[in-house]
Amino acid sequence: MIVWLISLRAISTLKTCQHPDGGFGGGHGQIAHLAPTYAAVNTLALFGGEDAFDVIDREKLYSWMLSLKQEDGGFLMHHGGEEDARYPDSFESN
Repeated sequence: MIVWLISLRAISTLKTCQHPDGGFGGGHGQIAHLAPTYAAVNTLALFGGEDAFDVIDREKLYSWMLSLKQEDGGFLMHHGGEEDARYPDSFESN
């Protein structure tokens, strides 16, 4: 019962962190950023189930990530942010 309540609360909280562009921010109303997006998607995958996976707007997430991709293979961490070449491997593994 406790695990179910923790899962329900985490899924509900992450739902409020999803930015309209498709990525996730570090909290409600924050800009979409690769680091919290990575954490949110992995957390939802760990909880699993239809409720968790329905939170992720896959089409918007994919479009948002492509909008961050750079010609050299790196990704911007967020629109207008720094480039980080470490994250392509992290996201391609999901």
